[in-house]
Amino acid sequence: MFKLYCLFLKADGQWSAKEEALLSELGRNLSSASWSDLSEHEMQKLTAEFRQRDLVNFNAVAALIDVSGLTTLDSKDKALCILNLVKLGWADGSYSENERAFVSIIAHKLEVEPEIVSEYEDTLQTIAQLSEHKAWLEQQYLPVKEAKERMDQLEADLKLLLEQSLKTAEIYGLSAEKKAQQGD
Repeated sequence: MFKLYCLFLKADGQWSAKEEALLSELGRNLSSASWSDLSEHEMQKLTAEFRQRDLVNFNAVAALIDVSGLTTLDSKDKALCILNLVKLGWADGSYSENERAFVSIIAHKLEVEPEIVSEYEDTLQTIAQLSEHKAWLEQQYLPVKEAKERMDQLEADLKLLLEQSLKTAEIYGLSAEKKAQQGD
């Protein structure tokens, strides 16, 4: 999955420091996951290698999905993979058409419903806008109490949006399992 995330960072032709910071965080989380077989050192090597590459070849991405075993993940982990890709897409403050196309291809290959993808894209766009507002608010000269109240509310809103996205992945996973059981 980490290779997929690395490839994704080149989808828009740029590799930003914010994207790389999020990639590192996701890599640490993957290291503790039972389905990751890469050490932190290997992830750092891959990061350096992919940073030097040109734009992503979408056919190579589809092939990577086929050989990497991502299609064998459970529905919840597939949805979380899509959520992480959308997070990476918004990490630099914009979500390009190439990034959107990349996510669409991956979601299709992983059989994640388009409604889930749309929900994640909308949620992460809202989070990006709230983050911009937070940055603007930090530059304003407001009374300390008012500034603190606004910042606390923004932080709570951001946290809630992320929690809801994670809950969506959980619900999606349970729903897919239930459908599979009914089909048996």
